[in-house]
Amino acid sequence: MCCAVLAVACTAAPGLAGEVDTLLQTPREHPYLFFSAEDIPAMRERMAAEPWSQAADLIVRSAEAAVTADIPPEPDEGPDQPRDEQGNYTAYYLRIHYEFYDAGHAINDIVPTLAMAWLLTGEQRFADRAKQWMLHYSTWQQWSVKSALADNQSAHSYMGLAIGYDWLYDQLSDDERAQVQDGLRRLGETFQTHRGGLADQTLPGHRGGIANNHTWVSHAAPAVGALAQ
Repeated sequence: MCCAVLAVACTAAPGLAGEVDTLLQTPREHPYLFFSAEDIPAMRERMAAEPWSQAADLIVRSAEAAVTADIPPEPDEGPDQPRDEQGNYTAYYLRIHYEFYDAGHAINDIVPTLAMAWLLTGEQRFADRAKQWMLHYSTWQQWSVKSALADNQSAHSYMGLAIGYDWLYDQLSDDERAQVQDGLRRLGETFQTHRGGLADQTLPGHRGGIANNHTWVSHAAPAVGALAQ
């Protein structure tokens, strides 16, 4: 579903185009990731006609289901070491690992879906439920298993929080914005601590790590998170 949401968002305006330094240094009114507030009426009009009306219908129907979806509890932090003495992943590690994976995929899918449904329809219940997800996740102490704090699991949570913060900014109170910002800041610090050395690596000898999907996902999410603030 997230692909359909982003496809609709990207029809509005090239919000991320331009130099990153300029985007970071220039104060802008939310939303500005993918589109601006001025783009929303045209986006709604575009979604009323084929072929985009099918995507809009899919988003709204998915949001209807997401409104009643359970918000997952924060998993345990997990073990210090993921493997046993024989080198196999322990059952405890795998359970926590996949609990964080499921949670990350959930917020990365559900919050943008609910937020986009609210933007398209104006139905407050979609925005209210997305806020509940965001405010819950932003209080977590970590978003991935302890032995891999900056990996795909936390990257998915980071992306969902960042997009939700941008698209629902006007729906958040000052205190709620501060709470979500704190979660985004702590996520950013986690990725900087555990993934911040990529820029210092040379390509020879590191091709596998640099080209790995975990590397790209774990650097794209913090970039969007930084831009969203």
